[in-house]
Formats: sequence, C-alpha cells, structure tokens
Amino acid sequence: RKIGFKPPSSLEPRPETVNVGELEELALKTLGPESLQKGKELSLDLEALGYGKLLGRGVVNLPFNI
Repeated sequence: RKIGFKPPSSLEPRPETVNVGELEELALKTLGPESLQKGKELSLDLEALGYGKLLGRGVVNLPFNI
C-alpha cells in the first residue's frame, strides 16, 4: 500500500550530464585524435551520445559546435 504524495519530478529519471571541461576528452573518444587539430571546429551531438544536459564546470581550449 502506497502512503504519501510523491511529486512528479521525483519520479522522472535524471538526465545524463557532461561538463564543458570533459568535451575534449569526449571528442577524442568519439571523433578520434586527428580531429583535435588547433583552429578546427569540432561538432558533437550530445543527445545522440546519450547526454541530456551540458554543465559549465571546466575550461574549453578548442572551438565546439554542440
């Protein structure tokens, strides 16, 4: 028997997250080492990779198109 109220937000699964500082490592894994050339814009589709939220912790040294 269930007792009490549970708000709908507590029943939803939390989205997978990735920090801005982890984008270079993620690009290296998915696109390969040749893609990390200076001045070249990298394109990542975070939804296709299973991430639902981009967080702001970290430093980015390369241009990204998210």
